[in-house]
Amino acid sequence: MFISQIFILSPRGDKLIFKDYRQDAPRNTDEIFFRKYKFWDGAQGHAPEGDCPPFFMEKHVNFCYVKRRELLFVCTSVVNVSPSLTLEILLRIIKVIKDYLGVLSEEGIRRNFTLVYELLDEMIDVGVSQELNTENLRPYIFNEVVRVSSSETPTGSSFLGRLRRGEFLDKTRRGDATANSILQASSDRKNEIFIDILERLNIVFNSAGQVVMSDVTVLSY
Repeated sequence: MFISQIFILSPRGDKLIFKDYRQDAPRNTDEIFFRKYKFWDGAQGHAPEGDCPPFFMEKHVNFCYVKRRELLFVCTSVVNVSPSLTLEILLRIIKVIKDYLGVLSEEGIRRNFTLVYELLDEMIDVGVSQELNTENLRPYIFNEVVRVSSSETPTGSSFLGRLRRGEFLDKTRRGDATANSILQASSDRKNEIFIDILERLNIVFNSAGQVVMSDVTVLSY
């Protein structure tokens, strides 16, 4: 199955995170979703008026969302996908983000947006789920979490809290050579940029199996 986009919205509909994996859905799907979510009219009898269901289609786009601590975690697809599998993937993504941030909050996601984008890059590739396990992702994540001061933050049970106490599997422990990010500057400040590169290869063969025409199109975002 292919996931087109994943985005996180605040209770007011503000776009905190927006990751477009396949460029096959409208760029304003967050606005389409929030308008339908906020003013659900009971279309097609899927749910009563004012009670938006977790799965629905609008403007030829399939939406699946989960609400956690007033935040809306949404994924979209333009093809028919399994609702149960989509929900399972979305729940695992939420769990991984929570494990790294310690607590799900709007301020936490705003201050750690580079970390969240890095996690999404590792968990989903071109719309296909890859690694959705927190411990297995650790060797590939280099951004440090920015702590959010809150009396409600359960730091003791967070993934970072367990790491500080050494409570993680040996198989996910990084060696000393990879303990620091290669992007880390001498001043301990990291200047990072994330680029999505999409490559398309087009080849035309004749009846003898010989290449008649070929081209490679590369797009970067």
